[in-house]
Amino acid sequence: MFQDTVLVGGAGFLLAGGVIWLLLQKISSSSMKDRSKRMLTYLLVGLLVAVAIFVIDWHSRNYKSKHAVSEIMFVKPDKITS
Repeated sequence: MFQDTVLVGGAGFLLAGGVIWLLLQKISSSSMKDRSKRMLTYLLVGLLVAVAIFVIDWHSRNYKSKHAVSEIMFVKPDKITS
């Protein structure tokens, strides 16, 4: 099960999204200054974007390492004419 990067990465992203959503709810109902709330919100949304980029990159690297066969290997070279 843990070899499926789409499943594991998707579950990790949903978990991170849920935690960030809960933190955003806590921040929005706190008595902090508006500027501090806004900066923390930007930071958490940026963190969620970074998690998404990491998951996509991880899946891409894993897929490429498992399917490293190139199409070029099966093409016969043509004769070069001058």
